[in-house]
Amino acid sequence: MAATLTANEEAQLLQTIEMFEVITQSQPLDYQSLEILKEAYFKLGRQKEVVDTSKRIAQAYVQLGQLSSAILEYESILQRYPDDPDVQAALAEIESKASSFVVPGEVE
Repeated sequence: MAATLTANEEAQLLQTIEMFEVITQSQPLDYQSLEILKEAYFKLGRQKEVVDTSKRIAQAYVQLGQLSSAILEYESILQRYPDDPDVQAALAEIESKASSFVVPGEVE
């Protein structure tokens, strides 16, 4: 995908990455900024950074208690990298957290 970018577009994406890396370092739970960062990496064809940023997004969702969003993010990584041990472990951890939730009004 990076081959279709003009030099100006590539420069803009690199500037976006630089800016949003700073933002997300100081605000690691800002998943919207992380999404922008992931998209910029994707447009540049930098798959390792796309996956790393997806993991950061999923971790932010977990910390914010948005487990279903975290699961979706991790599953999107597994579609490309089904044997990723970090993602498999993170999903197992989320499942154990989710199973420990008690719905109000339910009898244990």
